[in-house]
Amino acid sequence: MARKKLHKSNKERQEAAKGYRKVYYERNKVAILKKMKLKYHDSTSKHPQHPRYLRTTLQNSESNDTGDSGDTGASDLTTRLSEPQIKFHRLVNGSTHKFLDDLVLQYTGSTRSEDSRRPILDALDIAQEAEEAVTRSGDDGVKTLNPHHEIQRERKMVASEWTSKEQKEWLTAQLPGYQKCSTKSSYAKFWPPIYEQWEQQWPIYKELWPELPDEDGLNAVQSAAKGKAVKRRQKQLRTWMSWHSGNSASRKGRVAQSSTWATRLLKDLLQPRGARALSEAEMYSRLYYKTNIRPTVEAARSHVNVGEREADETIIADRQGQDEMQRRIEEGRILMQMMKTPRLWRTKDEEEHHQPTEDMLEYVLLDYFF
Repeated sequence: MARKKLHKSNKERQEAAKGYRKVYYERNKVAILKKMKLKYHDSTSKHPQHPRYLRTTLQNSESNDTGDSGDTGASDLTTRLSEPQIKFHRLVNGSTHKFLDDLVLQYTGSTRSEDSRRPILDALDIAQEAEEAVTRSGDDGVKTLNPHHEIQRERKMVASEWTSKEQKEWLTAQLPGYQKCSTKSSYAKFWPPIYEQWEQQWPIYKELWPELPDEDGLNAVQSAAKGKAVKRRQKQLRTWMSWHSGNSASRKGRVAQSSTWATRLLKDLLQPRGARALSEAEMYSRLYYKTNIRPTVEAARSHVNVGEREADETIIADRQGQDEMQRRIEEGRILMQMMKTPRLWRTKDEEEHHQPTEDMLEYVLLDYFF
């Protein structure tokens, strides 16, 4: 005989399970709360930036110093590092990224008064205090955060241009070499000497630590920071060259848009929509109506009807400047032929200038607009 079902539906089963969990919690409430408290304490206190973790590390180092090791340097270093870290953690309120993001937005959107600069100055003072503690310790093996340079870098990012006048002139002088390499899409021989010459003229360590006479005095933490700064600077150099040489995607898009606009406008003039193409006199009238035809038509305009007025305009356009009109039309046809020339048959010089722009068509279309 089959066992009788305890619950007739899924809803009754869920309600029974909920009641069982409630009874279990009431019976074991103290043990459950204690277990949850211990779990939360372990997950938060072990975080490297948490003040409780720093205090625990400090206590452990002090207890070790009282033993047989006799090493008091580690305790002093931990003390000096933990205090600025706790101050900085309280200042950023848990999220360094959000603190810097809000700080930059507040600084750029305000009038840059003393009140808006105060949080930045406080953060720099605290970070400088931590850095001086590392410098005084002389211990290269201690891994610490270095918020001082990170905040300085965020402040520099507010500026629109990172190069000085001298650096910009030097980079501009290197542009021909970059453009020559861009035709072959091979930069293996171009970048290594550029990086080396840049580092010789503007060493990165002088920007990070102006007080150091040379880079031989860098410790392990500073060497790691220098490596990251060098990679960041090399990326800036590559971006600068690509942008100013016209190889960036945004600039290529604008050139293509300009060429498309000019091509469409010229085709509209030479091959207008409708049942038939414009005659040479009608094309000349469209291009030079305001300057060459209107003054003559206006004088005799008051006593004729619309049909006669259009006929007069056509006759005047046919009479005036036929030689100039023919020359302009021929120039337009030459431009159209250049656009239709297959890419394989163009020379190198034609390839560089095959796309017509507003400047190339200005002498054909200027009077049409003005």
